[in-house]
Amino acid sequence: MSDINTYADEAAIAGLSPINGDLVLNKADSSLYLCTNADATGIARWKKFANDEAIVDFESINFATDNDITPGTEQEIAALTGYDIGTYALNSDGSAFYVYDGSDWNIFNSYN
Repeated sequence: MSDINTYADEAAIAGLSPINGDLVLNKADSSLYLCTNADATGIARWKKFANDEAIVDFESINFATDNDITPGTEQEIAALTGYDIGTYALNSDGSAFYVYDGSDWNIFNSYN
């Protein structure tokens, strides 16, 4: 998946067949779901990230500083290995968000 797809509710997300690292948005409650165990079934495949607000303000999340990985170039991030599934990073110019699926970095940006 190269973008963040939106689904009506958790039931729709539970019915998906994702791969580790897929990221989706639940429209009903504005929560993000990250696939961390594609081998599981239903909603157990997903880790839910909810916000205390009714509407998620993505600008309030500082991906550059709220993570253990220092922002780097695409090549530098691609060379990183051994992280937990769901580890995220932001490239140094802020144009792409990366999520580690256990073996590769999935890129989420406006160009894919």
